[in-house]
Amino acid sequence: MRQFILSALCLTVALYPTELLKSQSYQATSYQLAIHGTSTLNSWTSTAKNVSVQGDFEFADGALQKIRSGTVQVMTKSIESDIQSSLMDERTHQTLKAERHPSITYRVLSVKSV
Repeated sequence: MRQFILSALCLTVALYPTELLKSQSYQATSYQLAIHGTSTLNSWTSTAKNVSVQGDFEFADGALQKIRSGTVQVMTKSIESDIQSSLMDERTHQTLKAERHPSITYRVLSVKSV
């Protein structure tokens, strides 16, 4: 099995409030998630097409005070090579075991400071 090294994870999100309280929940309205890596043959970039981003934040006087929770979920098979290579996509999905793990979820477990 080829070993892929993820060198960067870029995520740009625009969030909107779903509640108008001191503690507010947000969902991404747009995002960009790119995975950059290398193999023994070359460098590559893949982009996730299906991503869900949610968070719960506490504000005081318009300033972020606390991050209560945060989740980023990526549908594994939505990760596609930027060079539009079905072979590269197959290898990525095989390496990530997409059949057994249809999604990848990142959760905020704790935040030391904001």
